[in-house]
Amino acid sequence: MRGRCMAGARRILRSTTRRRPNGPGAGCSSCSKPRSPDAAPVPAGRRAKRGRADAFQGDKRAVNTDPIRLPLILLSALLTLGGCGESTNTPSGAPGFDILLLNGSVYRGGAGRAFESVDVGIRNGEIAYIGNAHADGVDARRRLDATGLIVAPGFIDPHTHALNELRSATANSNLNYLMQGVTTVFTGNDGEGPASLEETIEHLNSNGIGTNAALYVGHGSLRNSVMGGAYRAPTAEELEQMKSLVANAMESGALGLSTGLYYVPGYFAGTDEVIALARVAAEYGGIYDTHLRDESTYNIGLIAAIDEALRIGREARIPVNIAHIKALGVDVWGESARVIERIEQARKAGQRVTADQYPWPASGTHLRNTLLPRAVLAGAGTDYFERLRAPRILAKIRPEMQENLRRRGGAGFVIDHRGGQPGYRRQDTGRDSRRTRRGPDRHGRGHHDRRIHSSRVLQHACR
Repeated sequence: MRGRCMAGARRILRSTTRRRPNGPGAGCSSCSKPRSPDAAPVPAGRRAKRGRADAFQGDKRAVNTDPIRLPLILLSALLTLGGCGESTNTPSGAPGFDILLLNGSVYRGGAGRAFESVDVGIRNGEIAYIGNAHADGVDARRRLDATGLIVAPGFIDPHTHALNELRSATANSNLNYLMQGVTTVFTGNDGEGPASLEETIEHLNSNGIGTNAALYVGHGSLRNSVMGGAYRAPTAEELEQMKSLVANAMESGALGLSTGLYYVPGYFAGTDEVIALARVAAEYGGIYDTHLRDESTYNIGLIAAIDEALRIGREARIPVNIAHIKALGVDVWGESARVIERIEQARKAGQRVTADQYPWPASGTHLRNTLLPRAVLAGAGTDYFERLRAPRILAKIRPEMQENLRRRGGAGFVIDHRGGQPGYRRQDTGRDSRRTRRGPDRHGRGHHDRRIHSSRVLQHACR
């Protein structure tokens, strides 16, 4: 049984760094599909530019054939594995394996198929055999009894915010993912990926990481790097600078371009700006991953935000993935059917569109993103603290903050959670909206602005 091929995911940082050559005709390590013989060789860790029409519809790619290894895991919890190809049994007398996992439960995928109690053989870090080892006469240097356990390749989480942990000296093992069976994480989502990948990749490789990782170049980071959080369209020169940064990131191995158009500074960008940057990523076979401009009724509305994402994909000729798709808040509950219809229509028209969704009816973000008007957040860092201290501005934005809270379902639907913040406690704003710490902090910041900056909101989001 082989893991699913991830052709197009060009650079995966792995907890092990062994590489394979990638000459023409080399096969993908994660499936039996041979590489296109006319594909040009790509240096390890680099991406090749390709024609735009090919980027939109074609399957032929100049791919980096670095192996995307899916380390095997044993889980006592019930997990299902979808998308795996059919197994190929090794005949009797075949060479042995490095590891044999005996009597484990395997789900091969497909409608109506159940778990099977079988043996799994691993060779050179890849799943290479599934069957009855005793009947086939195969053996291995190491045999492990997996009775009562689920055997599956490591799972891929396509939307994480794990980069800070991976960069750290203490949490870089990424155990919270590994213990759930996730062995590869995509990070840099929501426009937060680094504008320059080389430094980040070098640090992760030297620091060591516990999971495989793949990175997006973030639109928000690009804007901050070139424009410093300005609330305006870029000049022609600034746009060219951002396009150059995207090209450099793609050549360094980025998966594609991510945006968070609901967040600052992505919110300040027009659609044409995003299309221009996405076109650059498309030339390298990248994808466009987006946190929509609006998942509710904050600005253009949920349906219009879906249409914007689809337009970006069409005009940039780039595959689109809509991140954590949802109908957020009371105004759009029930709109999911229209959202799905829009996506299915686009797919029927030949556009490459996908979406990911987490399996709980809630969302989480910073309190400032939940309540504050975007114009208040313009500028660098915590510049908005000064605006919140101005009575005239606060009086002006308070009604909009109240309306934003209503959009989220009201105070009873919002939990203010400041994990690890000294002097604060977890607080349900529906039961008790009183502040939990009084007076300025040691940096002279008032309670109100520090709370909005540091808090995260856990909220019942969609129905």
